[in-house]
Amino acid sequence: MRRRTGWGRVRAMRLGAVVGIVAVAMASAATTRGADDEAAVLAADDARIKALTGGDFAALAERLADDLRYVHSTGSVDTKASFLELVRSGKSRYTRYEPLERVVRFPAPGIALDSGRARLVVETADGPVDAEFHYLAGWRHDAGGWKLLAWQSARAPKPPVAPAFAVTFDEPPVPGADGGAAIGTGWRDLGPDDFENVNGAPDTWTWKDGGLHCTGKPVGVIRTKRSLQNLELSLDWRHLTDGGNSGVFLWAPPEAFFGIEPGQLPRGGIEVQILDHGFRAKYESSGNRKGDWFSTDGDVFPVGTSKMIPFPPTSPNGSRSFPKAAHSRSSPAWNHYYVRAVEGEVRLWVNGHEVSGGTRCVPASGHLCLESEGAPVEFRRLRIRELP
Repeated sequence: MRRRTGWGRVRAMRLGAVVGIVAVAMASAATTRGADDEAAVLAADDARIKALTGGDFAALAERLADDLRYVHSTGSVDTKASFLELVRSGKSRYTRYEPLERVVRFPAPGIALDSGRARLVVETADGPVDAEFHYLAGWRHDAGGWKLLAWQSARAPKPPVAPAFAVTFDEPPVPGADGGAAIGTGWRDLGPDDFENVNGAPDTWTWKDGGLHCTGKPVGVIRTKRSLQNLELSLDWRHLTDGGNSGVFLWAPPEAFFGIEPGQLPRGGIEVQILDHGFRAKYESSGNRKGDWFSTDGDVFPVGTSKMIPFPPTSPNGSRSFPKAAHSRSSPAWNHYYVRAVEGEVRLWVNGHEVSGGTRCVPASGHLCLESEGAPVEFRRLRIRELP
């Protein structure tokens, strides 16, 4: 065996030191990679949102850094202590927080920046706030995991409503085809004489103060006394409780009502969904299930024997047309729906924005229904224009 020289021993020692340094660096990099994990940051943010909207202040405190600087869209600034007191006192009650976009970056080890958009519904001393916000959130990783270090947000500007989306009822009369007497615009109010009770209790539906009140019980519908084909429908609606459920049925064929009892809905038609934003939390809390197959901003879908090809985006199974943007307001705020149902095609506008619909509906004529489904809801300004 060859004897190692002094220089060889030095080289071996140096090589051992390099290997040790590389091992330490690799271990450090592995630790950093473990900390700088996008999924972990998003999980921490989800935990913060759940605690914030659920009133779990102990869990919320765990997700906030002690040196938090929280800048609201109004310009007011909170520390960790003052922010916790703000929500604990009820002066700001976060009832809904829906992330719309989150992009996580890591500018330094153990530091994450989350920039994105979110929809927040907050009850404040100055009244309810229901809006979309752009935000920048800073997170720091320590022994307790990822904690919110800084927050700054600004309310997103509302896009202008295209004039074509406006529904006008005071248009001037249109001259007759032969140049003779003028004819009206065709819009008319819908009232108690237009509807009949199908399977509700005597007090389920009540017309009063120019509007229509529904107790929500039992589940069922009222329908127009006659079938309709091509039409435009305009109505305001609002839920009176968090998580309310209702809807409008279009083109429900007569056979869809045969033999239905209280507690049942028609077996056909195109439903325009009316859900309060609190419905998803209510649905998911009632069992081990995920509320990803519906939205609360105006789904349109076929029911029972009816058929429709939904406009994209669609629900995971492709059966529903999901709204392409979120424009509906939480209870007890009023919302406006404008529906155009012509030649087998349905389009829905929510508060002035076209969001969803479908085509090749079968059948494309039938009764118009209003739905009672477990919670009190009100309708007003029900107007219809029948088209050729």
